[in-house]
Amino acid sequence: MSAKKRVFTNKKVNYLPRAVITILLIVFLYVSYIFIFHKPSLNIEIKNVISLNEFVISIFEKNSRIKSIDIRLISKDKNFYKFNIDSLIANHELQELNDKKLKLIFSNDEEAISFLKKNDGEKIILKYEISYENLFFDRILINEFDLNVDVSPPKIFDVRTDGYVYLGGIGYVAFKTSKDAKNTYLENGNGGIFKSLEIKKNDYIDHLIFFTCSNIPCKQNKIKIISEDMLGNKVQISRKIKTIKNKKWSNIKIFLDKGMITDKYNEIFNSNLDDFTKEDFLKLNKEERLINETYINSVTSKISAKKLFDGKFKSLANSKVSSEYSELRTYYFKNDDSTILDKQYHWGIDLSSVKNDNVYSANRGQVVLVEKSLGIYGGVVIIDHGIGFYTLYSHLDTINVNKGDNVDKQTSLGTTGTSGFAFGDHLHFGVFLQGTPVDPIEFLDKKYLGIKIFDPYLKFKGED
Repeated sequence: MSAKKRVFTNKKVNYLPRAVITILLIVFLYVSYIFIFHKPSLNIEIKNVISLNEFVISIFEKNSRIKSIDIRLISKDKNFYKFNIDSLIANHELQELNDKKLKLIFSNDEEAISFLKKNDGEKIILKYEISYENLFFDRILINEFDLNVDVSPPKIFDVRTDGYVYLGGIGYVAFKTSKDAKNTYLENGNGGIFKSLEIKKNDYIDHLIFFTCSNIPCKQNKIKIISEDMLGNKVQISRKIKTIKNKKWSNIKIFLDKGMITDKYNEIFNSNLDDFTKEDFLKLNKEERLINETYINSVTSKISAKKLFDGKFKSLANSKVSSEYSELRTYYFKNDDSTILDKQYHWGIDLSSVKNDNVYSANRGQVVLVEKSLGIYGGVVIIDHGIGFYTLYSHLDTINVNKGDNVDKQTSLGTTGTSGFAFGDHLHFGVFLQGTPVDPIEFLDKKYLGIKIFDPYLKFKGED
């Protein structure tokens, strides 16, 4: 058996082809990476339905430089609407648009509105083209998808109202909308917004809205009823509302003793202030009042579908009205009627009786707020009476109820006092409709409540 001999040579292996192949592979992978990953993207925050409501696009450059963007809507007959992207980015360079959100708005564009209305109920195409360059190449990114057009707002019909409000009083409007209405409300022109009570029927929705113009007439003696669908399509109608000026609001001057008001300031703010100034008074009477009233308005702005109260509201027994609703108070320091400290409206009535008198709930309802020390209001109880109506009791010395308690006219809420910004023992009694203060005196009148609240509500519920 002969052994095989291993032959060794000095021949060198040529690695060049392998190196070239490796470099070419790396170049290929790199170029592929650039083609795949170094391209922009455009995200459109819209579902499969387009309306006249605005929508948002987000642009991501991803290491590429965008040269132009073309976004258009194309109908089935090949007509199109082109968005004016240039106007949206007028304050930006295209290169600075990475992860920027731009709103596409139709509301002031007659061409866009016309295009969408012509294609209402049809399918259209949203197509975009992005011209860009990455490391080596100029390219165009094209994408498109289908959209359904819905620009038809809900319908409002069968509107009913008695057409008037008392100054500081309550008005109502009843109407129907098509069943696609998702958000329906009323604007009084004075900043007040009032939500709708609703009963859904098979083919429509019944609505009832209680509103107030507050202590002044509604702007231009009109109310606006607005209804929106889920897509933001909106319809608006107006109705004339006559404001009956059945009363004149009082203007009074209040002269303050510096010592007494300093004590109140220190009590409310838990401070040790000695030298009381006008600025200190504004902090107490203006700034703190605004904070407190904003909080109260937020608590009383909600609306529940069920009416809890019956009959007229009960006042503090054996009391007299010492301060009226919408009373305009001008404040001065004693012995100085030349310097006005502040002016504020009084959003309720003050009822005076005897010291530490028992305070009962004005009507049936549920306690939604209990505060032992709410700024200038002191001890406070707020009761929700349903369908947007609330009562407020403040300057209480003691409080006998808790949040969540169900109450009626026999429920003792506490006793009158001088807590908060009050110098004499009394009850501050307020009535609110969806966060807006109204004249409590009207709620002590059974006939008024019948005309303005009970009768419309019973008709709305189908119980008349």
